[in-house]
Amino acid sequence: MKLPVSGCVITLNEERHIADCIKSLDFCDEILVVDSHSTDRTTHIAESLGAKVFQFDSADLVKKQNYTLELAANQWIFTLDADERVSEELKNEIQRLFRHTPGHDGYRFPRRTYYIDKWIRHGGWYPDKKIRLYDKTKAVWTGVNPHYEIRLKGSAGDIHADILHYSFDNVQAHVDRLKRYAAIAVEQMADNKATNGVIPRMIIRPAGKFLEMYIYKLGFLDGKHGFIIAGLYSFGMFVRYALLFEHMRKNRIPAQGKEHKK
Repeated sequence: MKLPVSGCVITLNEERHIADCIKSLDFCDEILVVDSHSTDRTTHIAESLGAKVFQFDSADLVKKQNYTLELAANQWIFTLDADERVSEELKNEIQRLFRHTPGHDGYRFPRRTYYIDKWIRHGGWYPDKKIRLYDKTKAVWTGVNPHYEIRLKGSAGDIHADILHYSFDNVQAHVDRLKRYAAIAVEQMADNKATNGVIPRMIIRPAGKFLEMYIYKLGFLDGKHGFIIAGLYSFGMFVRYALLFEHMRKNRIPAQGKEHKK
């Protein structure tokens, strides 16, 4: 059963994931892939599965997401990342929803993450609810790269079936992403003069992040995987402040100002 919904995916070198992502959107009567000049087979695979492929030059993910809304033929949008899938249970719930006029302007779903070889249930990774189905006339993408989210100008409902997130196949892939995100965060922190007390923060914030994820948010219930995830997030926080410290020294920036609140 095809629904009047545009399935939207943004991509960059996602040939490993894109086929399964698009196939999980088979309930949408239109599927759009907005790419940023992938050098692998991402766009070829997407087109072979019937998706409409467009190119977008900017690396700004918020602008890229909002661009997809301009392209979509339908008023209702379902947005997925390339490494996400719509579970069969969620697909059934969405089809049931559209048997009548939806009662809200957008809908949140829990996102269940598969990490290396295990589904993660704790540590702040689940339910990790995301608005992914929404009326585009009532929504806009906001945030700071690489973190972005939907700002809904209306009511949001909850559907209790999962989006499936296939995050990292191995620890190295996770480390690489944390380092990349840390480098991006340093630029934002420096731009906002978040240079006050960088050394104390380098000590306190990583320890706090580990305790938050592993103890307070019960990451220990995910066993070794929970320990690794909490440890790597702590590592990522440390790298962020270490890079900021190096940036300040290279550019002779004095410690001043308040940390930018996200």
